[in-house]
Amino acid sequence: MNPGRLRRDAAAAVVRARAHGFTLAELAIVLVIVALLVGSLLAPLSTQIDSRNLADTRRALAEIRETILGYAVVNGRLPCPALANVASGAAGAGLEGTRTASGCTNIAGVVPWATLGVAETDAWGRRYSYRVTRAFTKAVPPPDISECPAPLPPLPPLSLPQSAAFALCSPGGMSVLVTAGGGRSRHRCAGRCCLAR
Repeated sequence: MNPGRLRRDAAAAVVRARAHGFTLAELAIVLVIVALLVGSLLAPLSTQIDSRNLADTRRALAEIRETILGYAVVNGRLPCPALANVASGAAGAGLEGTRTASGCTNIAGVVPWATLGVAETDAWGRRYSYRVTRAFTKAVPPPDISECPAPLPPLPPLSLPQSAAFALCSPGGMSVLVTAGGGRSRHRCAGRCCLAR
């Protein structure tokens, strides 16, 4: 055999092998570049997820606050916290804690989500903590409506707005600015109930 020919064949085999693949150094450089690109994309994605979770939790907290206030209006007291150590799905989970004549027996726990009909957990899957002052968990007696003044006679129909979301009552004269259908109008109320928007 010819030694020169063997060297040429070996060199040709090395060239062919390089033409069909990448070296280990080239693959490592490509992997580093891909890792940097993926890492640069994950940071903004993580920030967006955290921002969305924070916004969702803030909305849920606002809903819980409004629900607690509504409960207080209807029941004359704040709800007692639910027990934090009762697992989800277990009997009594999320139900308002026990209450005596002096108020709640436990003043700290979690939001009584089952009683109030609100979400159990925040966007990160953790239960909402809830603490209440015992004095505000005592029932308030209903108001004595005999102390309210007799209703005032209604205003003539021409001075009332045609549509309103609420009624304002004033013992004195006042002007109410009403927004309806994109336009504004002023209604004079002469010591009577006045509808406004």
